[in-house]
Amino acid sequence: MNLLFTSLLKGILHVNRSTGTTLAGEHLLIWTATTTGKAKRIRNNSQVTVAAGTARGEVTGPEWAATAIILPADEVQRVYPMLADKYEVMRTQRGEGVILQVTLK
Repeated sequence: MNLLFTSLLKGILHVNRSTGTTLAGEHLLIWTATTTGKAKRIRNNSQVTVAAGTARGEVTGPEWAATAIILPADEVQRVYPMLADKYEVMRTQRGEGVILQVTLK
């Protein structure tokens, strides 16, 4: 499933990004490189929206308000295998990214 992840840039501009995700309990987990705009925006504003979408960023379902946080390093070790099993790119880039935990409101 592709997830369309929308975060705010400087509090005014909505930035949509298609991303892969894994469900872990009642949270969605998203891996992203440490230096991406997505990670930087979440550090500044945790309010996001999520929706089912295509790889090209087209919305295919309803949007949901959510909160995203960057998991601390000790939590990353626990959830990393869930994402690495699903996404090959993570196996080669371990340690170069962060995991976002998204909780629907």
